[in-house]
Amino acid sequence: MKINLILKTLIISLSVFLLLLLVVNTCSYEPLPDYEESLDSTIQMDSTFEAPAYVVKDWRIKEASGLVYSRNLAKALWTHNDSGDEPRIFLISPKGKFLAQFRLPNHLPFQDVEDICIGGGPIPNQNYIYLGDIGDNKAQRDVKYIYRFLEPKSYKYKQQGNIIAQVETIRFRYEDGKRDAETLMIDPLTKDLYIVSKREKQVNVYILPYPQKADNEVLTAKKIATLHFSYATGGDILANGEEIIIKNYVNIYYWRRKSGESLTQTFQRPPVRVAYLFESQGEGIAWALDGSGYYTLSETVYETRANIYFYRRKD
Repeated sequence: MKINLILKTLIISLSVFLLLLLVVNTCSYEPLPDYEESLDSTIQMDSTFEAPAYVVKDWRIKEASGLVYSRNLAKALWTHNDSGDEPRIFLISPKGKFLAQFRLPNHLPFQDVEDICIGGGPIPNQNYIYLGDIGDNKAQRDVKYIYRFLEPKSYKYKQQGNIIAQVETIRFRYEDGKRDAETLMIDPLTKDLYIVSKREKQVNVYILPYPQKADNEVLTAKKIATLHFSYATGGDILANGEEIIIKNYVNIYYWRRKSGESLTQTFQRPPVRVAYLFESQGEGIAWALDGSGYYTLSETVYETRANIYFYRRKD
């Protein structure tokens, strides 16, 4: 009887553990769509970039989503957590070392911040950070937000007392209805903003032309291209405006912009695929400032620390 009681207790405990594990997995991490191949064989593979170097990032950033290389601070990248986090962004080194946390005003909605980019803005010759509150898993939010503020030029090392007090809010909606997105980019040549939707079988690219008003007016993001892949999770445009990368969970897609070409024209041409080592919940991607390669950043999964990878351009 005693042995049977022990066995029953063990079985019940194991069942509860497996149920909890299933719930955590379902709530926290998103499975790949059925129609996404593990390797997109329909698009040519390019060998411009070498296999990555692996480094471990800091545990403070558990659900890293966006990533961008700093323009004002040497050897540093900005990142942030996605939905559910406080209004804040983080500064890390290219090897994943935690450098600083910056707090933003508490009044910001900060509903589902998914990507970050840096470029020009209202004040000439100044670098602005654009933070995209554009996530919407169930396509329920009519109006989305992009937070714009001057990029800091200094920070208190490893401290949380860094404050960004002045933040503008750009409000917009899509011309063709509500949708989810995780990719925000800025064209350094025009200061136009680009948003790439996520959940369609073929995702769409939308433009918010410069200047983007930061007041109560709701702007309209217009569709300028359709890309023949799904689940876009991040993207970046090289600082000189000549190269573009957009990733999903299994591939990185690359375009080279021709001289005098608009990005609308660039996106009409098919991309090539470039090097990518699969990451569990890998979303962030950013060019190195000097164009020597690109970085990717993943989330923490089951208490396994997320990683930052660097893909170096071949000589």
